[in-house]
Formats: sequence, C-alpha cells, structure tokens
Amino acid sequence: MAVEVSYHFPLRYPTGYNEIPMHARRYDNGFPQNLTIDQAIGYLEMEINIINPVKATIYSGYDRLNVERLRRKGDRDNSGIVCELGFGTTRYFVVCDTWRLIEHNLYAIHLALRAVKNIEKWGVAKVTQTLSAFNNSAVHVMAANNGQMAEWMHVLGLGPTATLDDANAVYRARAKAIANDEDALLEINRAIEQARAALSGMN
Repeated sequence: MAVEVSYHFPLRYPTGYNEIPMHARRYDNGFPQNLTIDQAIGYLEMEINIINPVKATIYSGYDRLNVERLRRKGDRDNSGIVCELGFGTTRYFVVCDTWRLIEHNLYAIHLALRAVKNIEKWGVAKVTQTLSAFNNSAVHVMAANNGQMAEWMHVLGLGPTATLDDANAVYRARAKAIANDEDALLEINRAIEQARAALSGMN
C-alpha cells in the first residue's frame, strides 16, 4: 500500500539543526540535466514508498510544493528540504540544504533513502537502524558540529547516535587500558568531558 506523503509549508528544521546559509549552498553538475521539481518529487516519493514508513512528511519553503500549478515560494527563497519519516512512534528527519536548487535537495534525499534501502538489501542493517543517525538527538549532535562528527566521537570511537551511557562505558574501558599513558589519558579525559556536555540533555 502506497504511503501518502504530506507536504507542509513553512519549512521547519529539526531542533538543533544549523541551516546552511543560502550564500554557502552549492551548484552541482552531477545531478540529472534538466531535472524538474516534479521529477525530483516523483523520485523521492518512490523511495519513500520502497522503505515504507507509516508516515512521511516533506517540509519546504514552497507552499503546495507537490502541485505545480499552485506552487509558489513562501516568505523566503529557501531551497532546503526536511523529510520526516515515521516508523512506529519514532520519527527520523533526513535534511538536505546543501544545494541552491530545491530539486537538487529533493533528489539528494531520494539518493540517500535508496542507499538506506540498499544497506538493508545486502543484510548489513535494517532501515530503522541506519535511519537512527537521523533521529532528533543525532541531528542535534551533528548540527552542533556543522554536520561533522565531533572530536570526542573520533577519540572515543562513537557514532552520532551514541548515548551518554555509551560514552561513559567506552571511557572507563579505554582509561583502564591506557592508565600508564599520560598523553592518551589527557586526550580521553578531554573527550569524555566534551561528550558529557553534548549528551547530558539527551538521555
């Protein structure tokens, strides 16, 4: 059964997401030539239906984005797209505002969802496991670092969905293993302080 995708205006980014300013967004020649907004919407809806969430909502800066004859820009010229996907009671937010053209951001999310489905196809992880990087807590952590993994994640070997309990457990194990290495201890102590500051409000 096809998922009914809802389209909402105005554009609403997830809590904590740092929007890329329009002047910093890029053009790219790697997208299909002459791609239209309607074609990009069609590609994205196709991928949404393949991964089959119970609910799907697209937020954009365009009123009636999915109806060409009624479509119009909103209060500001913003090409960003937020795709909210619901599985059970959990919501995931896949955001793209890297590109200057809205059709490119729509198409980029379609490619990302295709990759998510392929990860499941090849038996690596379920769709919801891969999408866990896009829940609101993960978005908040990644956005605080402009979409990059924070230094403490690298030092502790943690991903963007890590919890405070995860960070503390890794810290205890690592600290015990490097107890005689003063420089390594300083680095890991600094990392756990950063992790606790970043994750303390997310449990």
